[in-house]
Amino acid sequence: MSFKEQNIPRLMHLQHLSDEHVVGYSLLRTYRECARATLTQDFTRSKELENFLASLVWEKLNTGHYGEVDEAWRVFYASIMLCKAVRLKFEDQVQEALHACDIGLIMGRDIDGFALSALAHHLHSSLSKPSNPVSLKTQKLLQPPSPLLNSIDVNVYELPSFEEMLKIIENQKPVVIRGLVNQWPAFAKWNFSYFNESIGHRTVPIEIGSNYADSDWKQTLMTFHDFIEKFIECEDSDNPGYLAQHRLFDQIPELLDDIIIPDYCAFGEEGIDNVDMNVWIGPAGTVSPLHFDPKNNIFCQVVGRKFLRLVSAAETEAVYPRKDGFLTNTSQLDMRYPDITKFPRFREAHVFECVLYAGECLFIPAGFWHYVLALDPSISVSCWFSTKV
Repeated sequence: MSFKEQNIPRLMHLQHLSDEHVVGYSLLRTYRECARATLTQDFTRSKELENFLASLVWEKLNTGHYGEVDEAWRVFYASIMLCKAVRLKFEDQVQEALHACDIGLIMGRDIDGFALSALAHHLHSSLSKPSNPVSLKTQKLLQPPSPLLNSIDVNVYELPSFEEMLKIIENQKPVVIRGLVNQWPAFAKWNFSYFNESIGHRTVPIEIGSNYADSDWKQTLMTFHDFIEKFIECEDSDNPGYLAQHRLFDQIPELLDDIIIPDYCAFGEEGIDNVDMNVWIGPAGTVSPLHFDPKNNIFCQVVGRKFLRLVSAAETEAVYPRKDGFLTNTSQLDMRYPDITKFPRFREAHVFECVLYAGECLFIPAGFWHYVLALDPSISVSCWFSTKV
């Protein structure tokens, strides 16, 4: 079956995935005309309609907080990007077609089974692979900060049983878990050369700046190969680049074959099939400032080391949360060098501390404040789950 036979008929079907009550009949009718123009290879008209629809829906996706955007707009945007990608593939613009797929996956979502991610995989496999391994010679490895006067070592468990893990979750304290991540295929396979070869042409969102709470922080989109070349092989300690908290498995589902979702996530309210998983990839020196998340997290270290400091939700006042804006879950403290003179209540906090090595994971209870510093170029996976207990 040809590429056209596989993909074009589905474009007309995609209109039925969007909620007409949200998107509106007029825009769906325009999409149908766009898909029909692609089907008849009227690419001038198809491109004109793609640009019109994409521009309008982009505004919807970027108005207000992204998490509050109606899912119907994500689905519709993904449909538009799939239509664009198919047209570009017919015009032999493979890299541009792949980029359209990735933008649809990042800003929208996969649709019609795995239509976008499957097309992206097909397109990527037709592009040449980088031939040289990634060099980390310029990377400076960091040492963990000196312990604080109020530091406490995090307890370590060797692959706890389900009963032991249930008690750990009930106790609501962080623990390091050994013997889990080192069983993943990713533990043997994943490194920067592997990613550069297997997903190097894929477009990913990169955070640039010391951390997301600073004024110099910004986000951009680039290929993974460009990210490796600019931020992994060439150190920029003032403006590090970080692929942070990205749903990479949703964008590139074949990477799921390399990991095993921790069985402990089965304690979650929604079961093991609905774990929120994000990937973190960056050079040494990347920072996640002291913050808390609404769900339990099994934070899995696959490559490199990370240093963490954690404080219980019961001691929130001692970490001086920001008062307004979108960062009320983030502390004012610099946890690498806390200023006790400026923030005197912090000396009363109990600060859990650990270095997380490749092959280990860390259970972080929901609401627990945590600061993360990459000591090496590193790759991590976070697994969020709500708790029944």
